[in-house]
Amino acid sequence: MNQTFSLTRFAYLNRWLWATKGRTYLFGAVALLLVMCLILSPPLIADAFFSDAQDSHIGYFLVLSLFMTSSIGSDIFSALFRQESAITYLMIPASKTEKFWLGTLYCVLALLLTTVVFFVIEAIIFSIANARFPAATTKYVSSVIYYQRQSGTISTFWLIAPAYSLLLNLGVTLLGSFFFRRGVFVRNVGVAQLGAVGITLGYNWVLNLQFKGYEIGSTLPFVNAFVSDKGRYQNLALPMWLTYSIYLGMLLAIGVIARIRFNEIER
Repeated sequence: MNQTFSLTRFAYLNRWLWATKGRTYLFGAVALLLVMCLILSPPLIADAFFSDAQDSHIGYFLVLSLFMTSSIGSDIFSALFRQESAITYLMIPASKTEKFWLGTLYCVLALLLTTVVFFVIEAIIFSIANARFPAATTKYVSSVIYYQRQSGTISTFWLIAPAYSLLLNLGVTLLGSFFFRRGVFVRNVGVAQLGAVGITLGYNWVLNLQFKGYEIGSTLPFVNAFVSDKGRYQNLALPMWLTYSIYLGMLLAIGVIARIRFNEIER
């Protein structure tokens, strides 16, 4: 099989995938839609502004988006791990590049659709809830705007951070799909949490080595650090280009490892 990328073969591969799994994905999308409506509905039954509902939506969204992409990714590439379907999958007249990017495309589309649908439902529910409140009371706003207001500023960070989180979500999903045969969602969450904790602990360890005897505090790794000496605080930060380069490098490393692992499985 020619290993170059062909749009014609890619289109045929997409038709095959949709013919074999389209109905399953549609049922899954309906079920996810019902779950979204359920978890976003508490403001409709509250008589006043419910702060817990406003605070928790971003967390719900991250869990649902990771679940959605993990499910799609593990399902598309699961044929590689099943003996009865692996040979059939390998015999499909499409190159490794086309198979890899078709799975990636479906994960991206799942992530984008989950994002759009989640915040559209949130906007509709908040609009209905706000219409019942008196004009002078606190009202619901989009979760993204809410967290910007909580920080007291609207900067490029609040534009880049959500986009990076979604891309990191996608990278972890693809990587987990090639390493785990079962329980992909649970294992992806576990690996993501362990990775975040490990990076944070390692970052703080390096800071403490560099500033022995000082009180150290930090927020996100490689973003900034607070050094305290006798009540005086100093905010230390890397150049922004270096911070962006580190986080971009982590994302690219995940993508490269995922592609290498996919090639290994297909051999």
